[in-house]
Amino acid sequence: MTGVSGWKKQLFTKEDSIYLHKTLGMLCLVSFVWRIVQVDGITMKHSDMGFVSHPKLTVPTILLHLFLSTSSFIFRIPERRIKTGYRIWPEYRLHSLVFLCRSLAFPLLQYYENLNGLPPNYLWNVAIVLSSVMVADIASASMKYPSGTIRGFQTNKLLKFFFSAVQFHATAACLYGGTSAVTRRSGVLWIHTFVIQMNAFLMTLRRKNLLSHEAGIAAYAWMLGAGFLIVVWLHVMEASKGMQTIHAITLTANVAAMLRLGLGMNKYVMWTMMGIVVNLVIRPIMQGQSNGVVSKEMLNMADPISTAALLFLGFYKAGMLPQLSMVFQRISSKKEA
Repeated sequence: MTGVSGWKKQLFTKEDSIYLHKTLGMLCLVSFVWRIVQVDGITMKHSDMGFVSHPKLTVPTILLHLFLSTSSFIFRIPERRIKTGYRIWPEYRLHSLVFLCRSLAFPLLQYYENLNGLPPNYLWNVAIVLSSVMVADIASASMKYPSGTIRGFQTNKLLKFFFSAVQFHATAACLYGGTSAVTRRSGVLWIHTFVIQMNAFLMTLRRKNLLSHEAGIAAYAWMLGAGFLIVVWLHVMEASKGMQTIHAITLTANVAAMLRLGLGMNKYVMWTMMGIVVNLVIRPIMQGQSNGVVSKEMLNMADPISTAALLFLGFYKAGMLPQLSMVFQRISSKKEA
């Protein structure tokens, strides 16, 4: 079935007879566009995607996007995951809601702190991260047919490793609270909300055979890559310590990914440890406090080193070290020529 009429018949079903989910989806799309428009041309200091410049819209925005994801539970989907297709399944739908709530918790926390004139309490960041991991595990345990979200994708191993690594970067950003050093930046974390909800929509299109498996995987990879670049852009636009934040988050995410994917460290132990390091070591350095052991320069140098190490781990896990070696040999040969 093709054409506009085919799409309409597939998307407009009896399960959503009053068009509640679709109406919420359109409103959320408008919300995303409006937030992007609010980004200042030079700095986010007076905007933060509207979370600072229009704080009264924070709670309605959070409720709107929360209602969209919860309304998706009116649709019936297969209990068992179809691994050969990029389709939504019950466990992913629950995980999507859990990590959406994680992303929504930060602008709500920022709103509460600003409303009451409170300084940022970054211990809440660690609590939100750990609780989201725990609730996601509970959701998986409640499933009749549990399945690893990323591990179950039918695609090449290197791309799956990339998908997993980006998840670590998203969680590391949550530990920092999207901050440059001394304040929260909900706009940076709002990109996570867009990726989560848009990916659920793409999986729905695949389930209804309106999108191919390959196109769905490619679109997801593009969203993750574009989302990462947008987050970097938003940090660079910060008037102060933007690049320092990028170095810190990247280093934290890379180390976390290597501990978990490389050494198999328990996720709760690992994220607790990373939360302690972020708040007791890295954040004070970003705020200009010297501990006499680690400096900003050392953190900046550790970032590219950890990135190279993570890339090496990815190629190793994918069984592609020979191909990587050939690339370096070709580069070396060209330099000698």
